[in-house]
Amino acid sequence: YGRYQQQDAAWEALLCSPAGSLPIRTRLDPDEVLLLQGLVGLLAALLLGSVTIMPGFIAYPLAGVLVNRGVLYMVVAGFVITLQMVGVLTFPVEREYLGVRATVIRNGMSFVIAAIISLSVGLIFGEVVLS
Repeated sequence: YGRYQQQDAAWEALLCSPAGSLPIRTRLDPDEVLLLQGLVGLLAALLLGSVTIMPGFIAYPLAGVLVNRGVLYMVVAGFVITLQMVGVLTFPVEREYLGVRATVIRNGMSFVIAAIISLSVGLIFGEVVLS
């Protein structure tokens, strides 16, 4: 967590209601907030990478820019892996050559494998903590 400030005591946060007028006082654990943001970011990256077409020579420098801007490694890994392995937009072409069943199985397995690898990256870099 080099770029995140660690605090032993739970944070006190002021949350607003959906209407924005009623403040709700609650206590949030910094690790829980970081984990939630990381997992939501990972899911968004996995989905975005699945529906995007981009060549590798553009994707890898983009990943470097994202890391330099402070994006978690597991989120960047999820984006790049699904970008290269999952092809939602290429589904019609794959269907013609492989068939519907094989295309769905390939894309589904690729998505699951990308999620597993991304979570592993998060564990290695300390972005996901098992308790």
